[in-house]
Amino acid sequence: MKKSKDSFEELILELEKIINSFESKNLTIEESLKKYEEGTQIYKKANKIITESEIKIDILNQKTDERKDNDENI
Repeated sequence: MKKSKDSFEELILELEKIINSFESKNLTIEESLKKYEEGTQIYKKANKIITESEIKIDILNQKTDERKDNDENI
């Protein structure tokens, strides 16, 4: 992992690289453990991005619903 502020797409690419390294079956136990640890950290970052996006979408939907309700009451 390079930057602390990776995009979701970059994180997914990193996870794909890790998965490919597992599928190659050329890793030692130590390398596998290190890759697994990296993968869990990347997963947490990607999951945080998804969660924050869902919250933003919910807020936007609430605002849209409120505007719609206000327009109907006029």
